[in-house]
Amino acid sequence: MADEFELRRISPSEIYPELEEKLIAIQPDAFGKAHSREEVKNHIYCGDYLYLGYIRSEIIGWASIKEMGDIAHIHGIAVKREHQHKGFSTKMIENLLACNYRYFTLDTQSPVVYYLFYKNISKKCRGEIYQYPQCEIIPEDVKKIAATIAEEFGYKNFEANRLIIRRLFEEGVIYDEIPKCESDEINKYFKDNLECEKGDAFLIVCKIY
Repeated sequence: MADEFELRRISPSEIYPELEEKLIAIQPDAFGKAHSREEVKNHIYCGDYLYLGYIRSEIIGWASIKEMGDIAHIHGIAVKREHQHKGFSTKMIENLLACNYRYFTLDTQSPVVYYLFYKNISKKCRGEIYQYPQCEIIPEDVKKIAATIAEEFGYKNFEANRLIIRRLFEEGVIYDEIPKCESDEINKYFKDNLECEKGDAFLIVCKIY
């Protein structure tokens, strides 16, 4: 019998020292590579609220959400490796959909994260994800949303027509190795368009129907 999974929503003000340490400790396990303590704390506290994933009493993952009107920006997400692909991110998306946002956004180097949103939004006819490999033109409303995010988070080298952020991460690749999803097309799309070793990332914009 599978362990029961629970998703809880809290505000950053509810994080106490012991909980903060647990959240920070998840990041290197999730990415296979430790980021600086201050960087991880920024991702945890920058949002308006967090989703915490629990199995029994153990915290197995977290996601930080920044609200910007009808936009939900996922500012950080980390799930312990042994619990990845077991429903945390899917349940988070279901909760975000229930909040009636018009757009979801996040930046990533990971085809797995990209495919997760494609699978749960585009393939289920709940909305569109940009920029998918077959989408050559970014709609103007999506460009405006992307520009809002770029300004808010200070993306200095942002290619709006391709939704690519150049040199976003100073450390280059933020994983021990770039994760691969089950779609060869999406894996190739990431490899062909991003120079992850130089810190590039995609800005994913999901437009909800």
